[in-house]
Amino acid sequence: MTAPLISILVPCHNAESWLGTALSSAKGQTWPRVEIIVVDDGSTDGSYEIARRMASVRCRVVRQEKRGNSVARNHALHLAQGEFIQYLDTGDILAVDKIEKQMRAAAFTKSDALSFGSAGYFFDSIETGERHMEPARLNSGCDDPIEFLIDLLGGNGQGGLIEASQWLAPRRLVEEAGPWNDQLSIDNDGEFFTRLILAASEVIAVPGAWSYYRRCRQAAQALPALTQSFFGQRSALLAAQLKSVYILGSSLDTRARQVVSRLLTEEIVRAYPAFPALASEGLAFLRERSLELAPLTGDPWFQHLYPWLGWKKARWLQWNYSRWKRSSGSTVGSSLSSRLPAAADRLALSPGAGRYNQPRATSRLPA
Repeated sequence: MTAPLISILVPCHNAESWLGTALSSAKGQTWPRVEIIVVDDGSTDGSYEIARRMASVRCRVVRQEKRGNSVARNHALHLAQGEFIQYLDTGDILAVDKIEKQMRAAAFTKSDALSFGSAGYFFDSIETGERHMEPARLNSGCDDPIEFLIDLLGGNGQGGLIEASQWLAPRRLVEEAGPWNDQLSIDNDGEFFTRLILAASEVIAVPGAWSYYRRCRQAAQALPALTQSFFGQRSALLAAQLKSVYILGSSLDTRARQVVSRLLTEEIVRAYPAFPALASEGLAFLRERSLELAPLTGDPWFQHLYPWLGWKKARWLQWNYSRWKRSSGSTVGSSLSSRLPAAADRLALSPGAGRYNQPRATSRLPA
């Protein structure tokens, strides 16, 4: 019997320092039938030339104008011929037997099962930099995808994070989930994989099917500026709203509602006071579903203040103190959970968003 073809989809934008290593890991897979689709998303460095040099019968390279990584992934899927889909970001690396281990495990499961492998991370260079194994926060899969998703998002405590490169999915499952949302620049992966998980019949864990993702110190230092963008905040809120709709459409039990409250609370608090209209939109979304803000977490002094002052005043003080520290040349860590987004390359605002054309941060302590 002929082995199924695996399509490895690689969106690329200005990744000349890393692309060759990522593609080498894709080409080195021990699974006998693999194709690689690279979509260069308007790179202005040498990425496209590097990809072209590595092109072959098994590695197809195409180029598009800069339209964002969601569009690039959708284009790659359109070109792909494989029965299974493996996503690979240019900063990530697949272990040589990653796909083979997941395919061997999938042979004993349902045809529409979704699998994920183990993850590690490294700083800057996997050859010369620090290399770490990711602590296992989700040790097993689940035959009930909504329960798995609730656990992943913290329904049983800490929750977890599964990188895009850890997943391996049947193509028909990817097509059923629908395309990547090109309205989103931040958390487009979280929104997409929420749909993908809910489309599956079960989710299986394959320990030892390793992928490694890159953490860049330089990018981490730029994180505050990236997360303070209005369009970035707008994208994060929209992604949280969409994920919440999917979750509540599958379950209305207490844990599902608690997860939705936590998703929205994080984005509401993060948006305030820089973008109060976004915070108000998030609060209205909760009220429409008879939900309340989740218990707030953060620095100890913030947790101490908000029961006495209310979350808005406590957050206002925290936000302005952080601005003062940055302007004085010091740095402070974000007190709320935050993600490293892709650059806010393209965000088409949803209808009715015109009222946010000139967002303003409040400079006075809220009432």
